[in-house]
Order: sequence, then structure tokens, then C-alpha cells
Amino acid sequence: GNDRDAVTKGILGPKALPRATRRDYVENSNDSYWLPSARFRLSGFPRIIGPEGTQRLLRTRLGLVQAEQRIAGTDGLGPAGFTIDTMKANRNLSGELGRDAFVQACTAAGAADLAEACAVLAAWDGRADVGSRGAVLWREAWSRLSSAGVPWLVPFDPADPANTPRGVDASDQKVADALRGAVEDLRAKGIPLDVPLGDKQAEPRGGERIGIPGCSEGEGCFNIISTRRDEQGNYDPFTGSSFVMAAGFDSGGRPSGSAILSYSQSENPESPFYADQTRLFSQEQWLPMRFTEADIKADPAYSRRVVTGRR
Repeated sequence: GNDRDAVTKGILGPKALPRATRRDYVENSNDSYWLPSARFRLSGFPRIIGPEGTQRLLRTRLGLVQAEQRIAGTDGLGPAGFTIDTMKANRNLSGELGRDAFVQACTAAGAADLAEACAVLAAWDGRADVGSRGAVLWREAWSRLSSAGVPWLVPFDPADPANTPRGVDASDQKVADALRGAVEDLRAKGIPLDVPLGDKQAEPRGGERIGIPGCSEGEGCFNIISTRRDEQGNYDPFTGSSFVMAAGFDSGGRPSGSAILSYSQSENPESPFYADQTRLFSQEQWLPMRFTEADIKADPAYSRRVVTGRR
């Protein structure tokens, strides 16, 4: 094709691309443009851009659910409306959708080999924090169930893509089988069923292993961390959350917010900045964003050094 507004031949011009301007919210999780909000759709575009009317990733759905619940004030984070702090919320949608069904399934099975797993999942905080006990067991069980095909009670509905599919059928044998497979896997590797996530999902820095929070978009974490699992059952993070920011504008139009660089600022092991922000990311701490000279100089850690002589 040759769109008249394209910068070169053979590509789509800006007028042919999906776009939206809103006063409530829009969301994108590196997923299809079709669903930028639970409130409207973008459709009718060339297929090469992306799919329309299809089931979305759990992370995409979580972004929409979080936005809608924050607008309504139904997420337990306080009065309706966005603040810097409420934008930092981090959840695991697969756990919210399926954990109760797993607990119900292994309880109903009455199998002694699943008793400990039932207790671990019931006590799990439903998150993927470094201290979350049960997150590793959940990941392995959900991965197996996803591969076998999640037995949803409510199938995907293009008219309600943010909330479907949902409801895992606890009576389906695949649920108990997935949990049993996860239990057998962890025990074969000598891993406690309630091992904290950060003990297995960590970033090596020198002689230090720094626990990393988060999980994959398929598991449904908003804090996305993709990993490779080795033979010992360790998760090696290789991509995902990097520069993370929650920002806004005050009544005077000045930007403010918090940010973190998950991999720190230096690749030099001798540098004090080699792992400092990775440690903060592990602890889910943030740094203030400093936008002006006055803000920068007001930092207690600010220093100024003048270097003279040859370059």
C-alpha cells in the first residue's frame, strides 16, 4: 500500500492507525489495541496491526480491572480516584480468579498428598512479592493447568473481555492433577511447598542473590517478570519491569511521582550503583522523581564536584 500520510511507501500512515483520546483512562499492556479500556473498543483496522474480538492476556485484563475498581473505589485502597500511591498496587489476577478453586479441589479430593498444598495455597497472600509463600506452588500449578486448558465456568465473551473468562471449575479433574503435578515437581527438587518466591526468583549480583518480585503476563501480574527455570527450580529473570514509574501533576501543573530502575544504573560490579536500585525493587521501594534543579539540589544525597585539568 501507499498511504498518502505515510513517511515512506509500503507502511500504514498515522490516519490508518488506532488511537484514542479520553478523559477517564486508557491502558496498554503490550497487547492488542482493540481493548484500551473496559468502556470502549477500537476496531475495523487492518489485521496486520493486531487481533480484535479475542481473549486478552490476564495482565491486560488486570490493568483494566484495576483502573475500573480504582475509579469506583472498590479495590480496598481508599476513596475513589488515582493517587501516586494507589497507582503502585501490584496484583496477580490468576490467583484472584483460581486460587479458591484449587483449594476447594484439593480439599474435596481428600488426598493426603495434597493436604499440605491445600494449606499453603489457602494461606498464600495472593501476590508475587519476594516474601509470598505459596507463589511458587501457585505458579507451577497454574502453569500445568494452563497447558491442559483451564476449565472456565464462564467462557470468554467479546462483550465483556475484561471480566471473561472467569470461574475455575473445581470439580474438573485437571485442577487436582495440576496441583498434584506441581507438588511432585517441587518435592522432587527438594523445594518446600511454602518457599518464599524471592528464594527461587532472584537476580545474582556478585556473591549476592537479590529476590525479584513479579510474575509473567500469562500468570497475570501487573509487575511483569519473565523467567527461565533451571533444573533446580530456580527462576532466572530475563525481561519485564525495568524502568517503573508512577507519576502525576499537582494543581499547579508540576510533575511529581516515584520511580525505580529495577536493574540499577551501573554494570560495573565495583560501582556503588551496581545493585542499589535492584535491592530497592526487591523490597518494593521507590525513589522520588526530581524534575527541577531545585528538586535535585534539595536531595540530601546531592553533591557537586568540579573537575579541572586535561580531559
